[in-house]
Amino acid sequence: MRRAQGGGGGSTSSSFSSSLFSYSGVSRQVQVFHLLALCIGVILGYAWISFALGSSRSHWKQAHVSDRHVDTFPGVRGGGLAARESVSKPQLGGGETTSTRRGKAKEAVGKPSGKASPAKEERKRSIFRKIGTTLAGAKNKQQQQQQRVPKPSSSGKYHMVVTTDSNVYNSWQVQACYYWYKKMKQQHPESDLGGFTRLLHTGREDDLMDVIPTVVVDPEPEEKHRGYKVLNRPWAFQQFLERTNISEEYIFMSEPDHLLLKPMPNWATETTAAAFPFHYMRVKDDPKHKPLVAHFNDKNVSLDKIFPTGNSPVIINKHQMLRVAPVWRDLAFRIDTYKPTKEYWGWVLEMWAFTISCSQQDPPVEFDLHPEFMLQTPWDKTPQINVCDPGGKGCQLKDGYILHYTYGVDYDENGESIYGKLDENGRIVLGKYRFDKREYAVHYPTLQTVKLLEHPRIKKEAPLSYRQVEMIREAIPWMKVTTNKQHHHRRG
Repeated sequence: MRRAQGGGGGSTSSSFSSSLFSYSGVSRQVQVFHLLALCIGVILGYAWISFALGSSRSHWKQAHVSDRHVDTFPGVRGGGLAARESVSKPQLGGGETTSTRRGKAKEAVGKPSGKASPAKEERKRSIFRKIGTTLAGAKNKQQQQQQRVPKPSSSGKYHMVVTTDSNVYNSWQVQACYYWYKKMKQQHPESDLGGFTRLLHTGREDDLMDVIPTVVVDPEPEEKHRGYKVLNRPWAFQQFLERTNISEEYIFMSEPDHLLLKPMPNWATETTAAAFPFHYMRVKDDPKHKPLVAHFNDKNVSLDKIFPTGNSPVIINKHQMLRVAPVWRDLAFRIDTYKPTKEYWGWVLEMWAFTISCSQQDPPVEFDLHPEFMLQTPWDKTPQINVCDPGGKGCQLKDGYILHYTYGVDYDENGESIYGKLDENGRIVLGKYRFDKREYAVHYPTLQTVKLLEHPRIKKEAPLSYRQVEMIREAIPWMKVTTNKQHHHRRG
């Protein structure tokens, strides 16, 4: 009975086929057309979905994989499509143009047999990942190394260099100089004040090597300087610049008897140095200077290029100074052995050698002169100085930066300056309140021997002289007492 019910219309397949085409009132030809349309629609739908998915995946790759390559090459970050293509060229293996690659991509879509296997594609991606990882690792390693290595100072900073020998006279002064350098460096960390070097032109180490940063250079032969030790300076600076590699682009040439009141800005440029104007170095102010300068003016430069300055205090580009130093050295000995200049210029002949040697450069080294660069007691009475600016602004008060104590200060019992006063026998009159560095040529100053200028008039009318002694006293407890008592005549 079951068999008769199940087979009333024939087999199962024939029943399905019969029901599929059995539309009431529709011809068989129409039914076949509908079936074909359905098949075509399914095929077109599948093609559209495949295209949409492929395009989306391509855009995703361009947005993520290419950007990751750009990050690996920071030099082309933000370069757009052209930058990405230039980075991708080595990875795609050739100098193909963008249009060529796009054409090949279209051909690949139309030829399934030409597609790479999944394993091959994975190997390519693995190679690209290794390249990116290697380059990124190298970049990170370089950045870490750069962080470990101290970066050079900015070009605006200057390196303070003080020339000296090892005798007591210079040793205590350079210690006072370094004490105030360190204090100003600490108080003004954002200033242009860079490093410090004691340039020791003795050819051997001494007792202050562990106290002050020091570079030892060779001295000139004794038969050349004959006790006039400042003739060692040109050769010392030449050796210093040739043998060392300071990070600063500028050097500040200073001396042991310079105390920093505060760091000066770097007034120098790559082509112009900065210096203090000395009144006794003006060529046109003294007719005797002109023939002497002319004797060593080998390039016959204008006298306007012979600036009234010496080698200290000066801020100058180190590359300029390296060119000046050998000329300065040669001129110093020529001037020292020429009788007219030896007799007339005397203890400042090395200053003349420096300024003339600067004028002999090509082009000549020019100077920006700053009267406020250095203050000198007893002539300058306060930490401010009257200077006249070019340009019609008139005179104004400016703060000084260096206190130079080359001259002695002497005040009588009334607090009045008696500097240079002589008694009836032509001897210098010593003041009740006084300080002269020359009294400490063979032994160190102490708090007992260096007395404050405790007089109300001095503190009121000449506060810079009072401050000078106060600064030296402050540095005395910090000084290391050396044993070398050798002393030679020196400038100033």
